Amino acid sequence: MKTSILTKINLSIVVYFVFVFLIYTYKIEHVLIGVIWEITLLPMMLAPFVFLGFSIYSILKKEKDVWFLISAALLFICVIILIGSLF
Repeated sequence: MKTSILTKINLSIVVYFVFVFLIYTYKIEHVLIGVIWEITLLPMMLAPFVFLGFSIYSILKKEKDVWFLISAALLFICVIILIGSLF
């Protein structure tokens, strides 16, 4: 997978979890937001682990782009927070 596509996917996952955090923090309770949140919750909880694996594979295999490394680091932080929130 190209690193530019992987960078965009990693950043979109991180942005999703930032929005979920902001919605939960400010207690925004809109029906449409709740429906979208429930539909995307399970896939977006599994996606960071999958794409972190792809990112680590790409870091070990290919040349390292600065933006890609930043997005992979942010995704790693997101995975750590996600694991911490489950326990």
